Parts: sequence; C-alpha cells; structure tokens
Amino acid sequence: MALFAPTAADRSVPEGSSPVMDMTGAPVYLSAPPERVMFFAPVVWHYLTLTENDNSVLSVAAFMVREIREGLLGRIFPGLLNIPEALTSMGAIPLSVEQALVSRPDLVLSWATASQDYVVVKYPGLVQLLSVGDIELLLYGLLSEVSRKQDRKKWLFERFKDQMAMVERNAAFSREPVKIMMINNDDLFVWNSNYKVFNQILKRLNMVNVAENLKPYNGPGNIENLLTFDPDFILLNYSCRLSVADVYAEPRLRALKAVSGRRVFRMPSGLARMDGPVERPLFYLWICRLVYPGSGFGPDFRQVLFDTYRTVYGYELSSDEIAAMLHITENSLSHGYAVFK
Repeated sequence: MALFAPTAADRSVPEGSSPVMDMTGAPVYLSAPPERVMFFAPVVWHYLTLTENDNSVLSVAAFMVREIREGLLGRIFPGLLNIPEALTSMGAIPLSVEQALVSRPDLVLSWATASQDYVVVKYPGLVQLLSVGDIELLLYGLLSEVSRKQDRKKWLFERFKDQMAMVERNAAFSREPVKIMMINNDDLFVWNSNYKVFNQILKRLNMVNVAENLKPYNGPGNIENLLTFDPDFILLNYSCRLSVADVYAEPRLRALKAVSGRRVFRMPSGLARMDGPVERPLFYLWICRLVYPGSGFGPDFRQVLFDTYRTVYGYELSSDEIAAMLHITENSLSHGYAVFK
C-alpha cells in the first residue's frame, strides 16, 4: 500500500452519462454498462440473473463464498469460483474503501447502512440498497437500469407473474390458515419472526408464520412459546445447520403436531436462496405440494426445476443436482416427501 497508495479516481460525471437513482435517491453516473462490479450486499445472484455475465464480478463479500462454492450459484456461474473476497468485517460491512480505490470497479453494490465511507469519497459507481418496501421489484428495476437489461427484466417479471398465477390457481387451499415455523439459526429456539417477504409468501397461500409477531427479530424463544404456537409444519432454512433428524431427536418437541406428524422439512437450496422472480415461484410450488397434497398441479416438480433453469440460465440440472437441491435424503425422514422423488 505504501508503494502503490490508493488515489481517488476522477469524480467528474462521465461524459454522455445520465444518472440512475439508487434506493436512497442518490445519483449513480455510468456512461456504459459496468464491466467490473464489487458486491458487499448478497445480491450477486440477482445481478447475474439479469446480466448473465459472471466475468463482470470483481469480488463478493466473504459470507457469499460458501454459497458460491457449495451450491448452484458457482455451478451455473463458474466465473465466481475464482474471484477474490471483498474486504469485510462484520457481515456486509466493508473495512475501508482502499480495495475499491485500488481496483476501481465501475459499480459497488452495498447496503446503505454499510456504505458511508464510499459516500464520503463520493464514489461515482456506488449503488446503495435498502431492505424496505417491495425490495424485489425495486432491486430488479435498479439493477436493470445500471446494467442496461430492461428487456430481460421485463421478460423475467412477465414469466414470474404467469408462474405465480399458475401455482395459486391450482392450489387447493385449506379452510383454516396452516401454521408454519421457519428456523434459520443453529438454535431450535431462535426463530425467523420478521422476515417480511417470507411472511407475505405464506399469507398469499393461506399460511401463517406463527412467530411473526415475536420480538425481537430472529430473537430467542422457549419451549413454552413453541408448544403454544404448535406449528403444523417446521421448515429449516438453507443457513440452518440443524438437520431434520436433530429436530425429531429433541425430546421436548415430541408433542408438537409438526414433529408427531413427521412434517419437518429442509427448504430447497437454489441459486438465489429460493427468492427473486425465478425461484420464488418454485418455492411457492414446493410448499404448496407439501401443505396441499390434493392440489391439481400438472408436471412433476423435478421437471419444473429442470425446465426453469434451462430456460432462464441455459443450464441443465443433473438428477443428482436436483436431489441435492431438494434435500431428498434428509427430507425422506418426513411424511409426504415421496412426491419429489
């Protein structure tokens, strides 16, 4: 660093550029689609879904590396496997702007709460993201503008609308809301309560997150809470290191309907955490097939997965990849999962 001290790049507005407003209302000036992008926020999969160009990714935050190396993301976009980590400390918080000032990415995607150093130096390619409102639609609108991929964004969301309508049209909803609990921690008594997107998904399907009003967010509960909630289904998130077998082995949980009825499942592991316009309809279909087994869906789910990734990403999933994505072995301990084999 002493030999090659970072210096601020030219802060003048690039000639011929027009501003794109990020989620905080700050202008981002780009004269051409970005060729080098640095990610501090976990949105690399959404960006690549739009651009289809993994050669544009300069670095990602450390917490994304495991998903890239172990999941579909690194297989579908192998260019991510050898990129360096972005300098971070706690989660998505960058240590400093030195890395950007040395490598000079065209674009830096960061949560607004972790971007103050970039604001101070007025980095022209800083895109600040907020986790508020309709994050999915706002995010894709913003990313499509900076990448000049408005046509692909339009196609993705038209397809998304059709897929969602198909699921809701064919789901045989129950009369009473089905009670769901999601565990995304390594502790059985720390529950995802205020995950707004997940809660909205469930309500749309006549389901409810039983811990929705639990405080604080991702806060600790206790066995009394759980017995009171008595969920019909327990879902383990992709990030939870507990297994389905761990839940069944816990003696304090045996009285729960989800446990006695063998309805504990590991959620699918997709490219984008089963979110966004490509994978959210897949998650809808997956949970509806579990919760409403009498629903009149047409093609089998494995074929839907295969067709989706081939159509959107040009990638043909192998049968082993589909089995791993659906956690066939782990979920075979639970009732009704044979529908996905």
